[in-house]
Amino acid sequence: MTNDSKNQPLPQKVKNKVSSPSANFNLKVKKYLERDEFGLFKLKSSKLLDSKINESNTKIQKLLDLKSRSEQIYRNITIKKKSLIAENKKIKDSLMVELQNEVTK
Repeated sequence: MTNDSKNQPLPQKVKNKVSSPSANFNLKVKKYLERDEFGLFKLKSSKLLDSKINESNTKIQKLLDLKSRSEQIYRNITIKKKSLIAENKKIKDSLMVELQNEVTK
């Protein structure tokens, strides 16, 4: 009997998987959550989430207040600008009348 090595499959090498740090961390977190009998992690995370939501809500409210204040300041500036333009026009018209009177004298 001849041993034909061409027809036999080659033995495959078993590769050692090198797990990435994130996969290792995810595995640890998963195991921790499975062992969390009293829901302490969920309680802690919900408290943390609530505090973060409150912080973000206060920041959003501050930003909205700043926006409304800036809009009010902008309105005041445009009103002052219009009144100054009208006042300058009155002064210009009065000066033109005075110059016309001096030229005709």
